[in-house]
Amino acid sequence: MTTPTTSDLLKYADLQMAAEAFLVDPGTGAVKPNLRQALIDGNTHASRFTSVQATRFLEYWEVVAQQENTKTGFRRQRGQIPSSKSSLGIAIRGSNGTPERSTP
Repeated sequence: MTTPTTSDLLKYADLQMAAEAFLVDPGTGAVKPNLRQALIDGNTHASRFTSVQATRFLEYWEVVAQQENTKTGFRRQRGQIPSSKSSLGIAIRGSNGTPERSTP
């Protein structure tokens, strides 16, 4: 296995940050049509892409699927490198402190 470069690691960090964002339409379960704006909006808290970051993300990754939050706040996302259909990345985000799991 080839040692990943700093550039490679940044691309995987971007995939992880995208897992924080709300990329799926809750009504349809499909990836939102304006994915770039969804990345910029992020999770409506601290995890948001800048315009440049969102553009760079979409140049490298294709979002294949994102599981919406479970009752415990768990979410996962699968990304694919379009130039290499066999290369997949999976980002898993843990609890988001939903009321069901947070403590007073």
